[in-house]
Amino acid sequence: MAHDPVPRIIERSRKAWAEKDMWMGTLQDAYQYAFPGRNLYLEASPGQLKSEVTYDSTLVSSAQRAINQYQTELFPPGEDWGMLVPGRLWKALAVSEDEVTKIQRMLDDVSKICFGMLHSSNFDTAMSEFLADWLISMGTLLANPGQGDRMIDFCCVPLYQLAFESNAYGHTCAVYRNFSMKMRDIEPTYRKLGFKAPDGFEKLENDKPDDPIAMMEVTYLDYETERWNYEVIIKAHLPGASSNFSRVVEKDYKVCPWIVTPYTKVAGESLGRGPVMQALPDARVLNKTKELTLKAASLAIFPPMMVLDDGVINFSTVKLTPGATIPVARNDGSLGPSIKPLVTGENFNVSDLVISDHQAIVRRTMNDDALPPQSGAVRSATEYMARMRDGMRNSAPRARLLTDFFRPLFQILVNRAEELGLLGPVMQKHGVNASTIKVDGMFTDIAVTSPLFQSRNLDRLDAISAALQLTLGLGMEVTAIGLKVEEIPKEVWDSLGLPSKYVRTEEERNQMQQDAAQVMAAQQQPQPTGAPA
Repeated sequence: MAHDPVPRIIERSRKAWAEKDMWMGTLQDAYQYAFPGRNLYLEASPGQLKSEVTYDSTLVSSAQRAINQYQTELFPPGEDWGMLVPGRLWKALAVSEDEVTKIQRMLDDVSKICFGMLHSSNFDTAMSEFLADWLISMGTLLANPGQGDRMIDFCCVPLYQLAFESNAYGHTCAVYRNFSMKMRDIEPTYRKLGFKAPDGFEKLENDKPDDPIAMMEVTYLDYETERWNYEVIIKAHLPGASSNFSRVVEKDYKVCPWIVTPYTKVAGESLGRGPVMQALPDARVLNKTKELTLKAASLAIFPPMMVLDDGVINFSTVKLTPGATIPVARNDGSLGPSIKPLVTGENFNVSDLVISDHQAIVRRTMNDDALPPQSGAVRSATEYMARMRDGMRNSAPRARLLTDFFRPLFQILVNRAEELGLLGPVMQKHGVNASTIKVDGMFTDIAVTSPLFQSRNLDRLDAISAALQLTLGLGMEVTAIGLKVEEIPKEVWDSLGLPSKYVRTEEERNQMQQDAAQVMAAQQQPQPTGAPA
């Protein structure tokens, strides 16, 4: 497959980074007020505290609770929170319901393989970092072949290192990552990806193994082949090299190895906008109000002093700080005291109103007010459950998560399982002949069964239950004639995303009906004359 020349890739990356630079101010403030420890836009030494200018921690605490809540509600650690299901096309082409059930049982085994790879990888730990960037703008995961016993590895790359290209429809078509790596780590890191050492690489590796080297990873879509080119470029002048850029890895993928998931996206922009950006104006007001309140409190506790200018004190360096002295001609007239505290704005009660209002707005924006406050009237259990359910229902863009996260993730897992030779035996076991499994919603889809997505399924089951109750009011006979009552249990099972191995096929149901009919017929047979009762 033909890859773009290195100069062309460098030029494309420069344009992408020029657009990313326009976001620097907003991103720096977002990390400063929400995740100061992750603020890579602030120059700091390792271990340095980055929250010296953060006076209010409302957004910090709300953002951290949001990460924990989303991870618990979307992909609970250690649990199988989804399953592959036949898509609309596979269901339409199936000759019978039994064939769909057979395909579903095959996909159940594929789902077990996918979650086996997830649970044996670093997915759960990477997701907390992913969610931090997702709440600000967009989360990114890079899937690589696993190291050691892992079949796959996930790297949550900080947004600070990334720039993106988007096509006319808003889809990400190129990802550029700028970072540095020690010279001795380059070859082992990319060995499984087909690393090719350029001229002068071994000499520099031997001479300066611990020196950091500027690197670039680039992934872009080839529109002609509809495959993704992945390349690694060393951005340094190697001994004897004719250029400052050396390509060391060239690989192509059927699907993009990057999972790029914006929270929401505006047309024409390559980056997303998360709830932290929505809460940023209120966080700024909170931070400034807290700063002024603390200054007013320090003046109230230790106010400046007004002292008579009688030539004894040198006031050339007087400052308006707690405990400072300010020269005045008189204090309360000619008979006033020689020294007196300066009346300042210690009564700063108006700040309490401003702070409480903006804290409530920040928490509401971050979905951190699902439960009613403990103060006030006694709350019922029904109200608590309703508030929590509404909070989960409105807390995340589920459509974008499905299309930009869950489907790409499982497509990567399925392709990895195919590379490892795990899909062939599963298809042979169930007698399903498919060249590949495409998780696109038509051929195969992902049914997410995590609590956040189950809330919508529960709403659907509530509607089915209500409709069934209404029809049962007309009589069981009318309901049985008008509705396929025997299909409702399977619909309930499928809506909750439960394993299909517990659902009987049509052939098995027919066999059970025949067995039951034979038992009833045998019971109705007249007993022989003289037989004991």
